[in-house]
Amino acid sequence: MRGKRATYVVGLLVALILIAGTAVGIVGRSANTGQTSVQREVLSITSDLRAPGDPSTVAQSSLGLALNMKYQVQQYVDQGMTKDQVLQLMVRQYGPNVLAAPRFQGFGRFAWAIPWLAVIAIFAGVAFFLRRIAIRQGTLTAASSGLTSNGSEVLPDRDATGSERRESNTQHIEERLRDYL
Repeated sequence: MRGKRATYVVGLLVALILIAGTAVGIVGRSANTGQTSVQREVLSITSDLRAPGDPSTVAQSSLGLALNMKYQVQQYVDQGMTKDQVLQLMVRQYGPNVLAAPRFQGFGRFAWAIPWLAVIAIFAGVAFFLRRIAIRQGTLTAASSGLTSNGSEVLPDRDATGSERRESNTQHIEERLRDYL
């Protein structure tokens, strides 16, 4: 029972962190509501650009080249260009490293997938770790988990009673130990 409770607590904490992060993102996006649509568009575009040699985005930077790029973006938006058109023009002018985030094509797809793969691996690792703890504490029986205490798979007898299963599992474990020794 303690293993299930620990799993629920970890799941609840992860859910709360995700909800809090989403709320912070929504509040941060709605903070720019006092700006005109052109200013918001320029801010959106410059947030996706980096000045060469500057680690921050053009929207955040006060370096000369970043200010020049911001002015260029303002002019392009005033001419009626879309965000994609402006970004393509800036990439042609400054190279692909001008983008703050990789495009979702080619190697960029892999770059976007890495964080998600890392999150999945972390969740799988936590689940595996919690399951091992539950097995060692005896809250999850070997037969119900499908694993023995050393991690090998157990195939329980379907028609056997609980004590017969334990005997069968014990014999199986002893046989496996003899094989190793």
